Amino acid sequence: MKVISAAVLSALICTVKEEHRTAFFGEEIHINVPSGNLGEVVFKPRTNGSTEVVLLQAGQVVSPRARLSSPGHLVLEDMLEEDEGVYVIKNTNSPNTAKHLIIIVRGGEVWRNLPNLSQASGRPITLEFRPALTPPNQTEIHHTTEPPPLVLYNQTEVLAEEYVGRLSVSEKKVTLHSVKVTDEGSFTVLDREGKVRRRNCLNVREHQEFLRLTHGENRKIKLYLHHSNANIVYRPKSDHQDRPILEKGVMVTPLDPELEGRLSHPALGVIAFMLLLCLLSCVYRVHMRNEKDKRVILLAQQAGNKEGEAFRQVVHDAYTGSLRNL
Repeated sequence: MKVISAAVLSALICTVKEEHRTAFFGEEIHINVPSGNLGEVVFKPRTNGSTEVVLLQAGQVVSPRARLSSPGHLVLEDMLEEDEGVYVIKNTNSPNTAKHLIIIVRGGEVWRNLPNLSQASGRPITLEFRPALTPPNQTEIHHTTEPPPLVLYNQTEVLAEEYVGRLSVSEKKVTLHSVKVTDEGSFTVLDREGKVRRRNCLNVREHQEFLRLTHGENRKIKLYLHHSNANIVYRPKSDHQDRPILEKGVMVTPLDPELEGRLSHPALGVIAFMLLLCLLSCVYRVHMRNEKDKRVILLAQQAGNKEGEAFRQVVHDAYTGSLRNL
């Protein structure tokens, strides 16, 4: 009875964090795991939830399906449909805390070198898009109902507003410019009869980097696009919750307390510097004009009595006119 009570109590106080991710056929997936000999990863396939496949044990890879690219990063190569399921990540130092990484695998050819998406033999064509982003409140991967695909191009024109100016269709190819993370998903090309001619899965992870920095070291992030189009999100390893940092080139306020006073944006510094130069230029012009007016007034005061009154009137008119011009 005591053993049963202890097991029930342990189950009640166990903390489980969930993360959903979409992968494509042939894609390489990186999983964050505890460093050293503390990591443990167990895979539960979607098709058979009762089966458990140990991938990592005591920090050592025990399955040919995985490899360690660097401390803290477990890599799964060439994702297939049978890799879809739940990956349970544990730290042996914290047995009551676990993370469930739920991976959905989509079919289609993976494109890594953008922007060429698809080859189509002749027009007109219809282009449909199904996004890869998983809703944050989706906790089950079984029997999920997907929304209908979004029609981007209907044989004559681009329909989706966010793709106007970025999507172009020629006789032989479809090209997507200025690719965003929200473009990740499945693109389907249909002919004039509505038959599927080709399906491509777009994987927007071209600039994925994993760095290990020393304590107190500075980190520079390359934006790869104009700062006005850049969005940056910080996701700490502690809770995997997104913290926006930059939205369309503008620093988010207020920042997360952990980042307050530690971030700088060169583009914003250039703008502030240009505004400062403009302000200093205006102050200098006002100062020089005031000095000139003082000298003219002094000359007027020193003028002779005979012509002094007329001269002072001219100076007064010029002086008041210069003030109006300011």
